[in-house]
Amino acid sequence: MGLEVRVAEQADMASLKALRLAAIVAEPVAFLIDVASERARPDEHWHAMLAGRPERFVVGAWREGVAVGMVGFLRQTRPKIAHKGEVWGAYVDAAGRGQGVGRALMDTLLEHAGGCDGLTTVCLGVIEGQTPAQSLYASLGFEVYGREVDAVRVDGVSYDELLMRRPIGGPADADARHESVIELAERQLRAYNRADIDAFCDCYADDVVVLDENGAPTMRGMAEFRPRYGKLFETRSEIHGHITGRVVTLPHLVEHEHWSRIAPDGTPEGGEVLVRYTERDGKIAVVQFFKP
Repeated sequence: MGLEVRVAEQADMASLKALRLAAIVAEPVAFLIDVASERARPDEHWHAMLAGRPERFVVGAWREGVAVGMVGFLRQTRPKIAHKGEVWGAYVDAAGRGQGVGRALMDTLLEHAGGCDGLTTVCLGVIEGQTPAQSLYASLGFEVYGREVDAVRVDGVSYDELLMRRPIGGPADADARHESVIELAERQLRAYNRADIDAFCDCYADDVVVLDENGAPTMRGMAEFRPRYGKLFETRSEIHGHITGRVVTLPHLVEHEHWSRIAPDGTPEGGEVLVRYTERDGKIAVVQFFKP
């Protein structure tokens, strides 16, 4: 059984309550509520959240029937701010991270929230320093519009919260659905590891430019790019790359990558490199390689 991501129902209450408590224990800084207060919440609170209405719902992720992630949405009810909704309680357990669960949860949330008439903005808060979460939200079109200083205190330590928002509905929402540079980089890496030249090239613009660390072009356009990588995939075996670090400043992404492969004579090859990817119109338009 694969990953199941959907709007939660009343029958999911027990599994999501357990996951929510585990989340607060595991990530106390990420949640405003404490364990005791969460345990004290009556079932009526969950019944209301799991009613599946467009203005209030929870999205859950299950693998092999076990809840591994969740996120909630609540539309503002006061007339003057009813055009806005809030994302709350986003969490993916440790075993599910790095597998696209968080993105699938948010994609489902945004799609379902789009059913709210008159909703134009989705807002959320993320504690500063939670880089993977912030990068995910940024890749989905959320932008930082403010910071709450000293938003949370846990064990005497103060944390700031970054406030983010994203338009929903209309042309702005269509723009936000462009593949982000993070999604493109991840997709091209999967294709690279499969030596799939078609899928690999599909991530890049027709006029892609590859630069060395001094900014000098080494390849220009798909006419040069595809044959170069096609030859690599044909002549090398056991091609593999993986990411050990990432910095995002949209539309740019810098990754620390480790790579390995087997040369035609059977000699192992490998190394590490810093790569800057720049996205334009849903494709990678510029790639620059640096020595780490």
